[in-house]
Amino acid sequence: MEVIARSRRWRVTHGHRRHMECHIQSVRDFLDAAAYEVRVLYDGEPMYARTFPTPGSAEREADDFLKDVLAAGWFPHSAAE
Repeated sequence: MEVIARSRRWRVTHGHRRHMECHIQSVRDFLDAAAYEVRVLYDGEPMYARTFPTPGSAEREADDFLKDVLAAGWFPHSAAE
């Protein structure tokens, strides 16, 4: 898939050294169709990726993922860190 655009949706931290962040990417698949990929990175390494047909569905998935990690004890990333 070719990445057209990427934006960070959220970033969380656990302790001082663990970070997780979520990006939503606008991509083109092998059939040249537009899609939106949710990609979650754990300490900079990919740990989850899923493609959606609309930006709204990708945003909902990213928001649901954030709710789950916050419930598991992660905290929103502070810009001061």
